[in-house]
Amino acid sequence: MIALEALVGTAVVAGVGVAAATIFAISMRGKRDEWRRAADELGIRQARVRWYEMPALVGQVDGARVHVHARQADGRRSTIIEVTGLEGIPGELVLAAFARSPDVLPPTGDPVFDRSVLVSGPAHRALAMLDPETRHVVRSCIVAFPDACLRTGVIGGVDLELEIPWLGDERRHIVDAVRRAMAVGKSAALGSRTVPEALALNARDEHPGIRANCIDALVAIFPHSELTKPACREALSDYDVDVRLAAARGLGREGHEVLDAILADTKAGSWQRLAALELRMKVPIAEGGPVLESLLAPEHDDALLRPAVIAAIGGRRWRPALETLLRLGEDPHPGLVAPLATTLGELGDNRAQALLLRWLAGAARGETLLAIVTALGRVGDVEVAPLLDALTDEARASREIRKAARTAIQEVKQRLGPMDAGRVSLVDLDGGTGDLSLPDDPAGRLSEPSEDSGRPGT
Repeated sequence: MIALEALVGTAVVAGVGVAAATIFAISMRGKRDEWRRAADELGIRQARVRWYEMPALVGQVDGARVHVHARQADGRRSTIIEVTGLEGIPGELVLAAFARSPDVLPPTGDPVFDRSVLVSGPAHRALAMLDPETRHVVRSCIVAFPDACLRTGVIGGVDLELEIPWLGDERRHIVDAVRRAMAVGKSAALGSRTVPEALALNARDEHPGIRANCIDALVAIFPHSELTKPACREALSDYDVDVRLAAARGLGREGHEVLDAILADTKAGSWQRLAALELRMKVPIAEGGPVLESLLAPEHDDALLRPAVIAAIGGRRWRPALETLLRLGEDPHPGLVAPLATTLGELGDNRAQALLLRWLAGAARGETLLAIVTALGRVGDVEVAPLLDALTDEARASREIRKAARTAIQEVKQRLGPMDAGRVSLVDLDGGTGDLSLPDDPAGRLSEPSEDSGRPGT
């Protein structure tokens, strides 16, 4: 009885297996029939495969070799379209509707394209490839197959690969996908053009973002190309500020006039003016200092630019701007006190002491107070010592301020050096007091006339 039940069970399992295999074979036959019809429509052939293998198509389409096959990996079943024999695909790029790579590039500069497609890979190669026609066909492909992933210049001789999820309507989707992949490949191929030539051509694109990015790529990757400076010179007259900035970046002194115009343009964006300032200051301070000082004028009271200008004056030690800074500090915006204090300290002129002491007596706190204390250490004289010493009291200041005050006192002492006779001097900080003291005897002491010498006291 038991043997009979086992035999029946085995037969049932075998029957289920046979049924499953039959269903699978029928399904695969149906897929192969669909793929064969697609091959006929494309003018290619279906490759010979075993009955249990996924179908595959191979052949020539418009002079390029096309290989369509199925792939299953990590639970994902996809249809892969590989195109080889294209001329001049510029490097390895990934284009998809979602991030397939950790190194997704910034937007290309075409807002419509960037809303649909993410690009990964070398930026200059992407910009060289993505002319208006290629952006259109890539976007059309991604929109038609939202889960698709396009790869170009794939290692192993594949010029372009399109991966899409397993297709439902096999014939129609395969034909559509192959034709779209071929359109991308033909449009993306540079042919006889080099990457710099393609970048210089795309630097005239209708989108200013594309133009600026192409100029940036030429300057950064191909600075010595014979095409770079002409492209930059042409872009200097562009209506878009970012394009002009990119052009000036590649022309050095030749772009200074454009940079000065951007700096003087109060309607330009703050970040654009900051970028122009950074480029403009790549000159000796004797040339850049007057430009910095001119930007302290009231009409340039920009919340981002003004602190950067003040910091640059201090960092480059442009001392002729001191009087302008002191006037600016008479009634400063609260946010400017810290950068002003830092710059006054870096300029190292004692004429700033009175202003710094006035700020110190105010309600300065945190980073502002720290900047004031540090600056007083650099410009102050013995008058500042008791005020700084008061900030070393644990009950009155934070640990950071106390440390800065002690350092400032030490800097004053070291800068002033040995005290002259009768001059007030600072005691050694090792005593921990920071107080003022009279010079040691006998140098600074009043003395009576010596009876032995008969000379008057000094």
